[in-house]
Amino acid sequence: MFANMFGGGGGNFNFGGGGGGKRARGRGSGGGGSGDGIFESMFEGMGGMGGMGGMGGMGGPGRGGGGGRRDQRKKPPKELFPKNSSTGIAPLGRAKFPDATSKFLWVVAFYSNDSAECAAAQPFLEKFAAAARGTFKVGAVNCRRSADDTKFCSQYGVDVKKLPAFGVVVQGKLTLYDKVKATPSMKGLHGFAVEYVPMDRVLSCNHPDKVQKRLHDPAAAQKKMGYVLLLTDKYETSPKYASLAYRYRDHFIFGESRGSTLIMAQHYKVKKYPVLIAFTLRGKDAVMSRLEDLRANDIGEWLEKIAK
Repeated sequence: MFANMFGGGGGNFNFGGGGGGKRARGRGSGGGGSGDGIFESMFEGMGGMGGMGGMGGMGGPGRGGGGGRRDQRKKPPKELFPKNSSTGIAPLGRAKFPDATSKFLWVVAFYSNDSAECAAAQPFLEKFAAAARGTFKVGAVNCRRSADDTKFCSQYGVDVKKLPAFGVVVQGKLTLYDKVKATPSMKGLHGFAVEYVPMDRVLSCNHPDKVQKRLHDPAAAQKKMGYVLLLTDKYETSPKYASLAYRYRDHFIFGESRGSTLIMAQHYKVKKYPVLIAFTLRGKDAVMSRLEDLRANDIGEWLEKIAK
């Protein structure tokens, strides 16, 4: 659900808040996570060698009188980001990593289970995933699961000796966050990720004629399912709305009328902002579906139903 109306910038976003722009970025890395330190003791023998060992028994394999040496074996560290977690953080790797066909914008963490810094970053990433839901999908790559995973991370420019590292993936391209020595701040990571949201997928339409020229006609020419128009009293495109435009780019063209434009409000009979309208093409005509209570509805689910 979109708990707050699409906004820009922060963890909970209102419809229409600060947009972002693309930039060239360096790569960065941080630190992170620890193993659980559980040890299992195995007693191989209770007997001694006798004679030299004092009172030990004759039959045991142990050295010295009366005691056997403990064989301490360390259990594998606990998986920080397991499959099917309620946090929604998706395990990623070579076999599953977002490419240019991915529906979503991704924020990805690179980590190791046996790193104290990575373990410390676990609750941060879980909170980030909850705050960014609807704008970004969040995934995690265990860079030390195997030699192949280590090589995979290195191929993406991740320094596997300095984990955790964070990055954003848009259209299959990973850009690493380069301002982190350990776990970044929530605001810092979100602000970095928002800069790579493709805002240009949302077209400005502050007149009914613009809707026809910028949304309807191109959607028909490109044989899209239709187009989506947001009418809002905000003045900037929200990252969450731009993320929706990216997610459904194969089905719809997205537009936006900002700043409570009077002629648009009159034309589409808007009484309260925001209003979201989906137009499904039927030949030369367009069937209109309205969603006015954006707080109480999951817009992704609403569009999914229309897209079927």
